[in-house]
Amino acid sequence: MEYRTQPVEANQSHVVVIHCSDPRYQPHFQHFLYSGLGLTNYGLIAIPGGPEHLSPSERSDALRSQGAAWFDFMSKLMAAERCILIGHADCRWYVANRIEPDESRLKEHVRRDLISAREEIQRRFPKVRVELYFAEIEGQQASVIEVGEPALTSQQPAQRQP
Repeated sequence: MEYRTQPVEANQSHVVVIHCSDPRYQPHFQHFLYSGLGLTNYGLIAIPGGPEHLSPSERSDALRSQGAAWFDFMSKLMAAERCILIGHADCRWYVANRIEPDESRLKEHVRRDLISAREEIQRRFPKVRVELYFAEIEGQQASVIEVGEPALTSQQPAQRQP
């Protein structure tokens, strides 16, 4: 069997996307990237846990190093100007590897890791703009929200002036 695709414009993309490879979320991520963000071409790194491999939550030096190597390669290949990181609720990677065994705290843990991964990317590639998104499946649809900076809470001490 041979399959031939429709002709596709080969526009150079300067975007790298990192998200989890969970098959439950794949069609939702693809739809969001295409319809929500208008992306038709991008360099994709889809691995279990997605951006977690670039965060301090990844306890394996080998996996953290490999995650960084994949991003370094793709960002240079794509001449990246923009990076999109997508995390999601109920990530099986976090639970199976006991990164966050308490499922009630999983969403917040993934969000913290997205922010940590952005910091790591900006440290390595300061000119790359990094966007963070968090997805959650509700029935047959997923909602995807942009993740901002964490808000100060009453549990965090205020900075004192000298």
